[in-house]
Amino acid sequence: MDGEFKEERYKWGYINQSGKPIIEEQFDEAANFSSKLAAVRLKSEWGYIDQKGNFVIKPQFSGAHSFQDGLARVIDKNGKSGFIDTYGTWQIEAKYDELGDFSESFAPFRDSIYFGYLDSIGQVIIKATYDRASAFRDGYAIVKRDKKYGLINKKNEQVIPFKYERMTYLGNNVFKIKKNKKYGLIDNQNKILVPIKHEQISSVSQNVFVSKSNDKQVLVDFTGTELSEVYDEIWDLSEGFYAYKLGNRIGILDTSGNVLVKPKFELLNPFENGMAAFQLNEKWGYINKSFEQIIEPKFYLVWPFNNGIARVASNEGICLMSKDGEYILKGGYYDIRDFKEGLARFKRWDN
Repeated sequence: MDGEFKEERYKWGYINQSGKPIIEEQFDEAANFSSKLAAVRLKSEWGYIDQKGNFVIKPQFSGAHSFQDGLARVIDKNGKSGFIDTYGTWQIEAKYDELGDFSESFAPFRDSIYFGYLDSIGQVIIKATYDRASAFRDGYAIVKRDKKYGLINKKNEQVIPFKYERMTYLGNNVFKIKKNKKYGLIDNQNKILVPIKHEQISSVSQNVFVSKSNDKQVLVDFTGTELSEVYDEIWDLSEGFYAYKLGNRIGILDTSGNVLVKPKFELLNPFENGMAAFQLNEKWGYINKSFEQIIEPKFYLVWPFNNGIARVASNEGICLMSKDGEYILKGGYYDIRDFKEGLARFKRWDN
């Protein structure tokens, strides 16, 4: 939420879950509420409002991010980053060229050229010696030095040496790595889980992954056993399912590679909260985990359900819909976003 700004034609406001405007449209840009405060922009300046729309921290920043654990990352007029508290008081001075959010009590920063880490009171806890630094997750952080990636712990001890061309944390102590233009998987002690021999690896879940070779894809487990047939494309649908594509249609597999649904969908999104959006005849609807059609395909675009409410695009604009397919809010909206802390951002066509 930073950069060059302009005054927008359609303004942002906030509605409650009944569709009633609580804060009228007046902001050029707006973020979700977090800690009962939301970052909003008026012309070129960012500030923070409360849930009644009153400015708690007046517009003054070139960039602003949501509050986490009582701190928000902001950018001052000189392009430097720091952290403020919910009263707008600087808790970590804006003096960094680049700054990340806190994760596990560490925040990555860049001071001129190199990256290091700050603690929650702004002290440098790991000196800026890295070419790149990511957030700590599960006690470790991926860092880059001399064009290679490795892994450090919170004591700045090297756990995995700098020898990989790319490195991505996938959760559950599994890392995707690239070496000599091939991909594999390792754990946080550099133990090889999947040999570094794959053209590409994606959709890793429950000791299963998708391997790509010669523009075809197959589902494979960590022992190297191929579980599925070879398809044009395979991707994780979450909640224990994978999508597979043959020609221009999509079906569903389980994690053992068994076909559960033959190819019939034009597009298929991952399951969230037990429902997945699908497209047939260029219209979108929803299925459940038994693959039953719950909401018929009649929308131009849809989004996942969030707390029982989904955004859908119809002839009347962006609407809000419940899981039973009934409209909660209908028509006249240019844009609506998901609810956070009981409020959602919105824009109307007829501002």
